[in-house]
Amino acid sequence: MERVAVIDGELDKEGLPEWFSHLGVGVFDTLRADYRQKEKAIWIYGYRAHVDRFMEGATELLGFAPEVSNIESSIKKILQTVDWDKNPHARLRLIAMGSSLIVTAEPLKFTLDQEKGISAISFKGERFMPSVKSCSALVSVIARKEMYKRGAQEAFLIDKDGILREGSWSNFFWVDSSNTIYTTKTKILNGVTRDFVIQLFQDAYKIEEKDYTLDHILNSAKEAFLTQSSHWLVPVIEIDKNPIGSGSVGPVTKELIRTFKEEMEKGELPYVKRFSL
Repeated sequence: MERVAVIDGELDKEGLPEWFSHLGVGVFDTLRADYRQKEKAIWIYGYRAHVDRFMEGATELLGFAPEVSNIESSIKKILQTVDWDKNPHARLRLIAMGSSLIVTAEPLKFTLDQEKGISAISFKGERFMPSVKSCSALVSVIARKEMYKRGAQEAFLIDKDGILREGSWSNFFWVDSSNTIYTTKTKILNGVTRDFVIQLFQDAYKIEEKDYTLDHILNSAKEAFLTQSSHWLVPVIEIDKNPIGSGSVGPVTKELIRTFKEEMEKGELPYVKRFSL
C-alpha cells in the first residue's frame, strides 16, 4: 500500500509526502487501526481520546477544530483504500493545517521489540507547548537523528534541570524495587496509551505521577517501559548504555504488556471504535 490521503473530504490517491504533512503550523494525531477478519471490521484504539486531543490541540494552536463528523467521514473513506489483506495493521494520521483537515494511512510496521526490550538515549531538549501534538516537531526530529546515529530505538527528552520529560514519540514509565510505578507528571503530552495504562492498572499497582531526574531514575529503577499508540507498551532495558535494573525485561513490565494486550483483544467500548468495511 502506498501513502494515500483524504484532504477536505476528497480522496487524493497521490497522497502527501511525509515532510509536507509535518512542516508548518499545524497539529496531528496518530491512531492504530487493526483489521479483524472474523468481523470484517476495523478496530481503532483510543479513538475518542485521540480525536478529542486532536481537536483540543487544533483549537489551542490554530483557533479552530475540524468537525467530528468530518473527521469520521474522512477516516471511513481512507479505510476503504487500505489493502488489509497485505497488512492487517495501519497507522492513521489526522492533520490540521491552515483550514484543512488531512487524514493519511500507511502500513504499520512493528519495529520495537516487546519481548527483549529496547535501548534508548537521553537528549537535552524539550518540546514547546508539550500538551499540543504540534507538527513543529523539530526537537523530536533532532533527537531521533541522534538516536539513529547511536543505534538506539528511542530518545528521551531531558530538560535544563535534568528531568526526564518524555520520549520523542512516547511517554515514559519506570518501576522501583517496591513495584511502585512512576510516570512524569508535567510538561508532557498526555498520551492516550499512557492515560489508559494509568486507568487500567491503578487498582493493581501504586502509580505515582511525579517528575524525576534521569540520574534518580537510573539509580532507582529496576524496570522501565514506554507507551505509545502503535506499539502500546515497550520495555526499555537501558538508557545511554546504562542498564535499567538487571538490563532485561522485568516481571512487572511483562505482566503489564500481557494484561494490556488482553484488554485490547476484548475490543470493549469506549476505548475501541469499530468501522465496518
